[in-house]
Amino acid sequence: MRVALFGAYDASYPRTRVLREGLESRGAEVLSIQAPPDSPPLLRETRLPPIAALRSHHVPIALATDHNPGSSPLSSPLLAMNMACTLFRLTP
Repeated sequence: MRVALFGAYDASYPRTRVLREGLESRGAEVLSIQAPPDSPPLLRETRLPPIAALRSHHVPIALATDHNPGSSPLSSPLLAMNMACTLFRLTP
């Protein structure tokens, strides 16, 4: 199984390390993609994440929010899903 860690996170945080190590210990291939879902409108980013590549490699895609006023002001999972659909062209 392939899993993508996608979002604004610090790889040195214990919870991130534990999550990654847990997935790898169960045989998952873990891909790290660090970009918050709300960064395109906030940073005026024009490039989309590699959705097509993730899909072509059958990588499961999950959305979440790590509400943090400094790096990710998005607190609504519903808004994260809406932004992923409208900005990243994902489907629910």
